[in-house]
Amino acid sequence: MTGSTAANFVLMGAAEATDGEFHDMIGTRPAAPAPFEKELIVRLFAKGDRVAQPQYGSGTVTDANDRHIVIDFDEHGVRRFATSMVKLEPSSQPAPPPKTAARRTRKAAAPKAAPVVEE
Repeated sequence: MTGSTAANFVLMGAAEATDGEFHDMIGTRPAAPAPFEKELIVRLFAKGDRVAQPQYGSGTVTDANDRHIVIDFDEHGVRRFATSMVKLEPSSQPAPPPKTAARRTRKAAAPKAAPVVEE
């Protein structure tokens, strides 16, 4: 089918043309795949690893997979990032001690009044 036009393609039918010939005729050939050298290298961190991020500082990885990473930052709380986009560095800074919630004290119960006995 080399040298055919789009009109001839319609007359010949789709069964006789290959995908490459079809795309050549209508000018929509898909772009070539990116070379392997340009693939992004994503570094995965394990749960419990200490990391540093430029905006939020140091934190501890609480969950990580190939798509998302969740980090509990020391001063900014829990944040979720796209693994392929976040810039992280390993950190040797130790984790701060866990914060404990302040306990509420109970108010002392009011003393019960003695029952009044009528005679």
